[in-house]
Formats: sequence, C-alpha cells, structure tokens
Amino acid sequence: MTGFKVTPRPKPLVDPGKLAAFAAGADAQPDSAVQDATPQVVKAPAKAKEAKELDDKRRIPAFVLRLTERELAGLKHIAETTPHSMHEFCLNAVRKALNLNIK
Repeated sequence: MTGFKVTPRPKPLVDPGKLAAFAAGADAQPDSAVQDATPQVVKAPAKAKEAKELDDKRRIPAFVLRLTERELAGLKHIAETTPHSMHEFCLNAVRKALNLNIK
C-alpha cells in the first residue's frame, strides 16, 4: 500500500478513571423509587396543557422503540390479523395512555 500510514492514537478515547467509575456503578442496586414501576397519574405541567396548540399533523421521529422478540411478534400478529398496522396500534396505545395520565 502506498500513501497509507497507520499512526497510533496518542491517548485513549475514554478516560480510564471515568470508565472504571461507570463500570463500578453497573453492579449497584437501583433506588427503590426506580424499582417501583407502577403507573401513576401525573399532573401535567403547564407546557403539556399547551400541547393542544402544537402541530398535530406532522410526525417527528422522537425515539426508537426497543421491543423484545415476543412483543415484536405480538405486534406483527396484530398487523397481520387486524386492519391496524404496527405503527397505528402503538400510536393508539400511546394516545390512550396519554389521555388517561395527563390531566
């Protein structure tokens, strides 16, 4: 190969001290507040009440939904056996949960 030269990186990409601190936290037990996953009705902040003024037509890619294989198989089954797509089913479920939990 001509013209190519591999130069070693002068310092590591990650600070070893920060990496060790991060790894040490992996074994820590989560707070009891985090373990309690029971759904709670949350009083919406003022910004959520103003959400009615926001654009309700244009879709914004908010985040990637991570599912287990079983959950994905269930969604695929719904898409195949009902007139709803996987996206439509999830969107309806999110809307229903938002209507129940935001007051």
